[in-house]
Amino acid sequence: MTTDSMRDDLCGCGSGKPYRHCCGAVIPIVAAAPVAARTCGGCTACCDGWLTANVLGHDMSPGTACHFRGEGGCTIYEHRPHDPCRGFTCGWLVKGNPFPESFRPDRLGVIVIIKPWRDRFAYVLVQAGRAPDAKLLEWMRAHSTETGRPFLFQVDGRQRGYGSEEFQKEILEKAMRGEPFLPGLNPGGGGPFKLMPLDPPVAEAASATRVPDVAAALREDDGV
Repeated sequence: MTTDSMRDDLCGCGSGKPYRHCCGAVIPIVAAAPVAARTCGGCTACCDGWLTANVLGHDMSPGTACHFRGEGGCTIYEHRPHDPCRGFTCGWLVKGNPFPESFRPDRLGVIVIIKPWRDRFAYVLVQAGRAPDAKLLEWMRAHSTETGRPFLFQVDGRQRGYGSEEFQKEILEKAMRGEPFLPGLNPGGGGPFKLMPLDPPVAEAASATRVPDVAAALREDDGV
């Protein structure tokens, strides 16, 4: 027990300073500033016709944007339906995700979508103006190796995958059977990806997971 008078004694560490100004100094605890949640901002990539969906009876498909997409964004945003709109999870918007600001779909030209795979989740890179380039794929491979999360992407209209041998084997078997590799993915490969809600447990798991080492590396080089 340390009394007020003892706090004026020399510190036992040998510094020559009073205890209260050395090892006994009181350091105020300041709460960390909350990290602002990301918002879509001016990005409308998921509504621009890169994905397929039916929104309140109106079809969206490649070359045909969502019927409710206006010049300033979604015209029914506050009243948009859960399926497919509210339930859709853009990887860049997920809380705690490791993706930098430059991964916002309208800037990257690629939409990163989260999908469940077995007891974890996988990413799908959907072209939204351009194909994933070498730098993006290199980043995704490093992230996949670090986290064990596989990902799918397209090259010249053909579906490709990166991940464990287990993942590679599974998507090969599904390809041979003509099945979708992941929910919502066109089984033929090269076709549009369907805009679908993400199951709450998967969305919560994605929001709660962060890879500090990858995130730190991105802050050093934030330009993909």
